[in-house]
Amino acid sequence: MTLQNFDILQTLKSIDRAETSESVLNVFKSYIKQLGFDRFFVSQLVNPLSPMARKAMMFTDWPDDLVEERVGKGQMLNDPVIIYGLRSRTPFTWETAFNYEKRYGSGMKDAAVEYEMNDGYMFPMRRPGSVDGGISLATKRLDLSPDKRAELELACMHCYYRLEALHPAPPAEPEIRLAPRERDVLQYAAVGKTFWEMSVIMGISEAAAKDSMRRARQKLDCVNTTQAVSRAISRDLILP
Repeated sequence: MTLQNFDILQTLKSIDRAETSESVLNVFKSYIKQLGFDRFFVSQLVNPLSPMARKAMMFTDWPDDLVEERVGKGQMLNDPVIIYGLRSRTPFTWETAFNYEKRYGSGMKDAAVEYEMNDGYMFPMRRPGSVDGGISLATKRLDLSPDKRAELELACMHCYYRLEALHPAPPAEPEIRLAPRERDVLQYAAVGKTFWEMSVIMGISEAAAKDSMRRARQKLDCVNTTQAVSRAISRDLILP
């Protein structure tokens, strides 16, 4: 067994045996540093504007202000690496993503370069029964042989799925199916419309609007409209 093979095998074993997220990431950081990568971003690819984003797995050592810009301000929706990652099942360079989504690529690249994150690799993570996600690694200079990239992909897979095992997604809530009219009255209620205003907008009677809300409240198991709107937003059934 060569020293190179020993390094990756020991890394995988150490990650798989780790009992805490901190331990997993310490092993992973030590390994990627040997390959010239300075920073990591591990995340499930959940819409950052969705309430589910608060429960999504995310670990990173990116600079705080860059994380705030990308995550806190919702700019991940425009991040070329995320956009390309949602369509790719194989690892790719940041440059590939920036060239694919040129509308946002230039600005995002310039922002990363300010932190000496000049280039990087993204490793999409997808498998049945798991939340789609990925690991993005940043470096000052990208210089990775095909063999090392294959080893790094293994390390990323073990890191991501071990972290996911240590932080399982919350159990899914029972699905709620709202009829289009029920969803509409909830959405209008969320922006303060009265039943009379809903009836005019939707072209139905005020009684029909109230009946749709009554059915929506029943399906959401709520006693009043305010509670129903809140629950519908939390379940991503209507927009906040």
